[in-house]
Amino acid sequence: MKKYIQQQIDQNTDLNLLYKNVEDIVKIDNNFLIFITQYKNENEKINDEITEFTIEKALSAIYRINQYIDLEKKNIEELKKIYRDTYENLNTNDNKVLLRNHHKKLRQWLSNLYPEKFVTPLSDSVQIGSVVNSEYSADLQIELLDIDIEKLQEPVIDIGSGQNSLLAAKLRKYNYKVYCLDRELKINDKYNIEASWFDYTFAENYWGAGIANMSFSNHFLYTMINEKEKSAKYFSKYNEILNSLKSGGAFIYAPGISAVEEIINKKNFSVFSADIIHNIKRTKIKRISI
Repeated sequence: MKKYIQQQIDQNTDLNLLYKNVEDIVKIDNNFLIFITQYKNENEKINDEITEFTIEKALSAIYRINQYIDLEKKNIEELKKIYRDTYENLNTNDNKVLLRNHHKKLRQWLSNLYPEKFVTPLSDSVQIGSVVNSEYSADLQIELLDIDIEKLQEPVIDIGSGQNSLLAAKLRKYNYKVYCLDRELKINDKYNIEASWFDYTFAENYWGAGIANMSFSNHFLYTMINEKEKSAKYFSKYNEILNSLKSGGAFIYAPGISAVEEIINKKNFSVFSADIIHNIKRTKIKRISI
């Protein structure tokens, strides 16, 4: 089952879903079509496992193309509905037409998530490249962020930890209680939170340390440049993270966001920033008082 779904997704790895006539160029894997039709004929409904696996692989493909796209629960539920409706309407006739219409719906769904200034130029491109986002090693993250692993307060949350949660694994060897927050996690345990940072609530006065290497602040900067209308949303979440720190707790991240750090309330927080390389800085915000 999973093999055929993966084959169908792989068929269109470089396909630009924002292309204006995407339904005319989408490739349909015959093995996938045979499998899914047979399955539908033998079962009254497509089970949730098939839908969930499809969504997981589709999201991974989307993130490979654009790491800055922000998908919240409501967006993912919309995507699930598109796939669920398509699967439920499969039959022995006109399935290729159905799948072409499916990709038209995907285009509309994705268009609503991109800045308008990107959608129009991308609508003329048949193919689109992907970006390889390598997960930084734990030691490199510790070095870049200048983390003193003897002096972290607990609990610790790694915001945008990466699929493999490498930094958390390292810190746990020092007996720290570390949680990981990421939209794609390979390890399933009680300390891993698979969610968008917008769907997660940072409880007030709870965290001893928040760490975000090339994740939250990187997306915040991108938004400030390309999607200014979303900046307020990021600013609100940024303040939520700061207010979730205990007294003496710290938010440690890179890249720095000087325009935001300049207006932080210095009575409650201390701000330290240092160059990493060229124009990229690391920042440590420490909560002085509550």
